[in-house]
Amino acid sequence: MMISGKIKRIFSYGIAILLIILFVTPVTGQSKETLAKSHYLTAKDNYDQGKYAKALESLNKSLEYLGSTNPKVEALYVHIYYQKKDFIATNKHLKTYFDLADEGQEDYMDILKYAAEVKEKVEAIQKEKQKVENVISSVVKGKYSDPRDGQVYPIITIKDPDNANEITIMATDLNYEMEGSTLFSPTIDKYKYGRLYEWKAAIKACPPGWHLPSDNEWNRLIELIGGKSNAGKILKSKNDWTTDNEDQYKRGTNKIGFNAIGSGIKENWSYRYKSAEDIKGKYLNRMVNYWSSDRKLKGT
Repeated sequence: MMISGKIKRIFSYGIAILLIILFVTPVTGQSKETLAKSHYLTAKDNYDQGKYAKALESLNKSLEYLGSTNPKVEALYVHIYYQKKDFIATNKHLKTYFDLADEGQEDYMDILKYAAEVKEKVEAIQKEKQKVENVISSVVKGKYSDPRDGQVYPIITIKDPDNANEITIMATDLNYEMEGSTLFSPTIDKYKYGRLYEWKAAIKACPPGWHLPSDNEWNRLIELIGGKSNAGKILKSKNDWTTDNEDQYKRGTNKIGFNAIGSGIKENWSYRYKSAEDIKGKYLNRMVNYWSSDRKLKGT
């Protein structure tokens, strides 16, 4: 019997499609389980090598293919987050693990040893978090008028819960014109961004009764608002940063009203002390540096 070329092609495609349906579909059904296992083993291997970020990435992929978690997956999450010192996440996965596992689980006793320590860590974190919230709620806002030129600056006062001390600090950049200071650019809003100072000028620029914070004073402020990992976010303004998508330039919460904005810098002042006019401004809305009276830069 004669079959036209056109019919032949249709007939051939029909067989091909049928073969794909018959032979590919069952493999696809098994592949999720296979991929989940593969990613889990990769996660475990990365964990054993101390590559915790990669281990977490692979374990997340494994969970995606599984569709639901199980004690084995949760146990590895516990190990990874514990090594990353993320005790809040560790505690979360501990709870899930114990909801799913029973005492007969192979790694039950191994996971159980984390429970008491992690609970203690989480309680300490929550206590410290509450302490920071208390500091934030104690902030008193006010204003200060510079007697030298009449400019008015917002100020904040923070109570130190560990002693009777109070920290009062300006909540906007100083804009006192003097030798050794400059604007970021001739067109900049000086009342918003203030002036940039060489260290020798910054020491003298402070109004009567005010001074540059020392290293100890900066460090105490940072400690009171949750340490280095939290301070930048709390001190930074909600606006006037280039983007909140890139971590380096991420906007802040401004929870204490410090209102740090990206005032930019003049490069090399801290090293070469060139004249202000000779140094090009950089990183507007991307970076700000604060002097210490100990002649070190404090960056946010």
